[in-house]
Amino acid sequence: MGDSGKGAVGFRMIRPEKKPMETGTLFDLASVTKCVATTSAIMLLMEEGELLLDDEVERFIPEFAAPTRKGSPSVSC
Repeated sequence: MGDSGKGAVGFRMIRPEKKPMETGTLFDLASVTKCVATTSAIMLLMEEGELLLDDEVERFIPEFAAPTRKGSPSVSC
């Protein structure tokens, strides 16, 4: 397999200085992936009527339920 199809287009940085994209440029996508995947899943579940944004976490994960004492607030998100 040769190098055909390899190439880089655009810029990997514009500020403070313009740097061209390279074929070996790495991108940190881990944090973005978590946010995008979780948000998409939540929106799909909302569309299906499986959850509301105001639902308490313990509805789905009972271990998150905090024992409440008189006068102390419960845990909520």
